[in-house]
Amino acid sequence: MEIGSILTNRYNAAAAGIVKNPLTVPKTSTSKEEVQVQISETAKNLSQIGTKQAFNDRMLNLYMSDSGLAETTAKNLAYGQDLLFVKLPESGLLKDTYYLDGTPVTDQGYKSRFESEAGAYRKQRIALYEAEKSKGTPVGQIIEKLSDFYKNLPESYHLKIGYVQEGR
Repeated sequence: MEIGSILTNRYNAAAAGIVKNPLTVPKTSTSKEEVQVQISETAKNLSQIGTKQAFNDRMLNLYMSDSGLAETTAKNLAYGQDLLFVKLPESGLLKDTYYLDGTPVTDQGYKSRFESEAGAYRKQRIALYEAEKSKGTPVGQIIEKLSDFYKNLPESYHLKIGYVQEGR
């Protein structure tokens, strides 16, 4: 069971009154109940490495065990179309709708500039994918290289496509 599941289950049990949540017991409480928590070796090992590395390791293990999924993922990363993200307004009106960088969605020039920029990045991703594939690079490494490609795109582009980097 993963840490998030354990914490969620513990919280739900506390909310249902099955166990006391030590974080919500008043400090003046005379309750002598102690809560002991055991941390698995897996959780201890994960705490020694960054979240990003843990995620990457799990994903790479998944791709190594399922070559079809890995190949599909790599191809989708390379050939996929990036889309502009919008923040939906509470009003639901088009005039109140903006892209994530604050540009109104009614700005047609903005959309065409984005499509041109996205097309250029897509061509670069495809070229990277095809070059690595022709060299015989393992699919997991191709996925890492495509992921690194995305990470190194300009912040302005990240904002347009809703790309969030670790630590932000």
